Amino acid sequence: MANEVDNEMTNELADESANELANQTNTNGNPVVSDEVDVSDENMVSDENIENDECDECNKTFETLKRLAGEIGFEHFGKLNTDALIFREEVRAMCEDDRCGSWNKSWTCPPACGSLEAISRRAKRFSEGILVQTTGSLEDPFDMEAMRDLEALHKQRFQTFVRQAEQVCSRTLPMSAGTCTLCRRCTYPSRPCRFPGRAHPSMEAYGLLISEVLERSGMRYNYGKNTMTFTSCILFQGQKPERP
Repeated sequence: MANEVDNEMTNELADESANELANQTNTNGNPVVSDEVDVSDENMVSDENIENDECDECNKTFETLKRLAGEIGFEHFGKLNTDALIFREEVRAMCEDDRCGSWNKSWTCPPACGSLEAISRRAKRFSEGILVQTTGSLEDPFDMEAMRDLEALHKQRFQTFVRQAEQVCSRTLPMSAGTCTLCRRCTYPSRPCRFPGRAHPSMEAYGLLISEVLERSGMRYNYGKNTMTFTSCILFQGQKPERP
């Protein structure tokens, strides 16, 4: 506490001396020119200006990603509300119940992809994101062939999107849809992943309730009767500088 008081007094004395010097005049009646640096508000870079620059950069990056998503062919895409990223134990519990048959069978699925605490820690490093969706029609709710074809199309599109996003953003974190299908049979757990740069855990593996994320991001989960939609996202940070 004593040190804090001493510092305050020293700062006050320094301010008084600076003001006194600024008010002095030389023998010719002209003001004394101070060697002090001008610290007026107009010469200061405010936190607000920094935040605005960062916001402009994020918006520019998002617009680029949105354009790429449209060119690739995604039916729907939009800004991800990162406040909606709630990493739920109950979603992970559904994985553990092995409802999709991939629990403990893939490097991108639990438990191989990491604990919920560890995997969510990666996602919390990012402040921006984009959602992408592939929607297709089914003949009826049991049209498994159309579902498989739609899933394959979505994953193909998403692989392309991830590659292009990595060229645009300084850092990315892709979250796929469902279990990885790059290999006919995963090498887990006996050998390392064959494609570690292309295999990405799903949003569900991160403990995310997709319908909730979409709703809070202003997007739809269901696009009508006899349709199916696959959803993925990329979290991103910053934009790579343009090459000269």
